[in-house]
Amino acid sequence: MIGYFLTGKKVPSKKMHKNHLTSLLLVSMLLPFNISARAAEIHQAVSQQCVLQIEATEKRLLEVSTLNLVEAGTDKYSDSEPGRPVYATHSVYFTLEKEGGENLMNSPVLMKSLSTALFAQCNTAGSVVFGFNKSDWSETFGKMTDGTIQKFDCAEDPTQITWGTQPCL
Repeated sequence: MIGYFLTGKKVPSKKMHKNHLTSLLLVSMLLPFNISARAAEIHQAVSQQCVLQIEATEKRLLEVSTLNLVEAGTDKYSDSEPGRPVYATHSVYFTLEKEGGENLMNSPVLMKSLSTALFAQCNTAGSVVFGFNKSDWSETFGKMTDGTIQKFDCAEDPTQITWGTQPCL
């Protein structure tokens, strides 16, 4: 009742207030944990210099007008693709949307430039994947066994996927 006199608004019951505080406490505990868990997962997969380069690439992507960066991160390879370099343990990915994302996806020169900078700092990355959100459209750039960086070709037959190719969709 004291709260009512001070604010002129109805004060929730103690039970409701307690439930609200409990919910806030749980959210505040879980949210940082999830972010920390994701950051820890990325840090285990890649070096600190790679994490910094991924963050720098995110910033560069966000400079593209009307581009929305939905997600960025790393994925550990689950099996061995024929021809994949032995040092390559994971890929780096960026999920994009909006007109700026479409423009980037149509710019192999810019995607290769971003990939080259990532490979320079991410020695265990084998590929960089740019994907358009909620679609099958993706472009992959990979580091080949000879050290060159190339855009993966489209393989019509999904059973014939080797390092340097990706399924045609």
